[in-house]
Amino acid sequence: MIKVRPASIADETELARIDLATWTPAVSPAPAPPAGTPFFDEQTRPENVLVAETATAAVAGYAKLGQSIPLPSHQHVLELTGIAVDPTLQRAGAPAVRW
Repeated sequence: MIKVRPASIADETELARIDLATWTPAVSPAPAPPAGTPFFDEQTRPENVLVAETATAAVAGYAKLGQSIPLPSHQHVLELTGIAVDPTLQRAGAPAVRW
């Protein structure tokens, strides 16, 4: 079973590893993040990231969420701004998800 939960600062190392492992020129026009680049910064804060973890509590991937339009009337609207799954867990089938 996969559990989805809010990210915490303790997830940073694993999220940065997954971010680097999933980067390719086919998915981003920006250069690959150098090894050691922090995952969390001014634009990506723990409260804006959902983490998927396996039954053994291993981080399987993440989804980044952000404001679609920076207007007060759209505060309730979020868009998916990034998503990644650990390459070692890709194409393994998606077991039930628990929120």
